[in-house]
Amino acid sequence: MSQIEQFLPHEGRLVGEDEVSTQDHDYKLLGMHCKSCNAKFFPVNTMCLFCLSESVEKIPLSTEGNLYSYSFIHIAPKQWKVPYGIGYVDLPEGVRIFGKLEDTEPEHWKVDAKVYIEVKECAKIEGQPTQYQYFFKSSKG
Repeated sequence: MSQIEQFLPHEGRLVGEDEVSTQDHDYKLLGMHCKSCNAKFFPVNTMCLFCLSESVEKIPLSTEGNLYSYSFIHIAPKQWKVPYGIGYVDLPEGVRIFGKLEDTEPEHWKVDAKVYIEVKECAKIEGQPTQYQYFFKSSKG
């Protein structure tokens, strides 16, 4: 199996090097802060999604938040493992992000429950930028 085949879309949301802080191998998603309107958002962009200002800066996002909404998917392409879960998480910064749930046990997931965001390396190919994936966990660790 080639290195690129190690990542399948249902295993977590894929992001590039410019969307992850890798300081001390403590991976965190990066979002944006608009200096003009003070909005915060994800994913990384060169302009504000709200006021279109180009006066933006990257900020590290929290590694935990509250589950806003979620669902389990039971029908997918045949190479995907089903069921799998997806959801939206509200971060303390006021940013809502979409991603995959780590597991499919319904009792592990409740709206407004605290969840954790895990970011890890994947699909590392020599000579290419490192890719990362993130997903939501119902417990820390």
